[in-house]
Amino acid sequence: GTAILATEKALNGRSLAGLRHVQEGLKGVPVVSELHAMSPEVGAGEMAIAYLAPIQERGLVGVLVVWVRASALWALVAEGNEKAGAKSFSVLFDHFGVRIAHSYNQDIIFHPAGALDPATLNAMVAERRFGERTRQLLEAPRAFPEQFDRARAPAPGREIFRGFAPVNQQWNVGVARRLASLPWTLFYMIPEQSLNALTEDLV
Repeated sequence: GTAILATEKALNGRSLAGLRHVQEGLKGVPVVSELHAMSPEVGAGEMAIAYLAPIQERGLVGVLVVWVRASALWALVAEGNEKAGAKSFSVLFDHFGVRIAHSYNQDIIFHPAGALDPATLNAMVAERRFGERTRQLLEAPRAFPEQFDRARAPAPGREIFRGFAPVNQQWNVGVARRLASLPWTLFYMIPEQSLNALTEDLV
């Protein structure tokens, strides 16, 4: 789990064995990490996703890791803002029910949509998943039960649902879709008021 060659020189010689995604990669399987805080030596306060591929030669001899800064993901999600009508938005959750991207509101990112169980919360705090503020963020849910339950479910369902969103303090309707390569769930929401206006225009 020790970095022996890195483009970020500060990582050379540093043990990364304590990171959950490195532990998984050392088992010899490809891994895509959760969104997490980068090492302070590399990018204090920056978030990233790690892609890990095992290096095999008569057994596992190492792991290649490529980190992608979260700003690329956030820019992609932001492109979907208001694509379904006025004030519609998208939000991406990990499989714990924590928001990891939002199309227009960065302040709500890293807040779960419901209360996390103590074991899950403490594990994220121990690995400093969101940096120094991990506990503070995770212990301050922005409640949206309908999204929380779907993000944590084995499959989120494809039906339209309704819920009260903390981000705009309105009733919204939306749909959920699970990503193909990761257990993350993308929600696309539109305020009920905006949807009703579209219907009224049609009538």
